[in-house]
Amino acid sequence: MRSGASTRIIAHRGVSAVEAENTMRAFHTAASHGADMVEADIHLSSDGHPVVHHDSSLLHGDDEVPLASLDRDTLTGLQPETSIPTLHELLSWAQDKVSVYLDLKAPGAGTAAMSLVKTFDMTNQVIAGSFDPNLIAESRDALPEVETSILVGLPQPGEMLELANDIGTDYAHPCWENAHSTPSHLLGGDFLEDARRSGVGIVTWQEDRPSELDALLALGVDAICTNEPDRLYALREACY
Repeated sequence: MRSGASTRIIAHRGVSAVEAENTMRAFHTAASHGADMVEADIHLSSDGHPVVHHDSSLLHGDDEVPLASLDRDTLTGLQPETSIPTLHELLSWAQDKVSVYLDLKAPGAGTAAMSLVKTFDMTNQVIAGSFDPNLIAESRDALPEVETSILVGLPQPGEMLELANDIGTDYAHPCWENAHSTPSHLLGGDFLEDARRSGVGIVTWQEDRPSELDALLALGVDAICTNEPDRLYALREACY
C-alpha cells in the first residue's frame, strides 16, 4: 500500500472555498496553501482559445450566453474583479510553481490545450482529464506523452477500473462525493491494489471533511481534490 505522504493535493478550481473558483487569485492562493496541483475546467472561446471556466455559459444580465459564442478578449474582460483566465495565462504562471490538472469540457479543448502545454514544455506537469473519452483521445493524439485521467460517475469500482483500462488512461477519477455518506469506503477491499496492478492511479473527488481526508490518506490514493488544500496539507504533514 502507498503511504499518504505521497498523495498529491489537487486544489479544486483553485482554493474555491475562499476565492472565486477558476480565477488566477484562487490558483495563487492554492499554491500558497500547499497544493501540489491546481484543477482547472477548460472550454474554448469562439476564436479557439482555451479559457478557464466551469460552466458552458455565462449569465449576462438575465440571459445565459454560451461561452463558445464569445471571443477570448470579450471573455477575459467581462468580470474585472474575477476575470476569466486563459489557459495560456494559467500555464505561464504555473510553470515554475505547481502542476495543473485539466478537466476538459468542450470538443477541441484537448487539442488546443495540449498545443499550449507543448509550447510551455509542461508535459510532465499536466494531467489531461475529462468525462468524455473522445477528449482524452484528442489530447493523446496531440501530445502522446501527456498523462490522462477519466472522470467517472459510475458507483461501481470494478466498472470504473475496467473503463480506465479500456481507454488506456493513467488515472481514474471517481466523482463520488455524493455517492455515499463515507465514500472512502467505496475504495476499500482489494480495489486499490487491483488498480495499481493494472497501472491505473486513483484521483478522488472533491473532499473537505477531515474524517474522509484522513481515510483517503490512509488508503494511499494517488491524489485528492479539495476546496481546502491547506486543511489537507496540514493533515498530510501531521500524519505522514
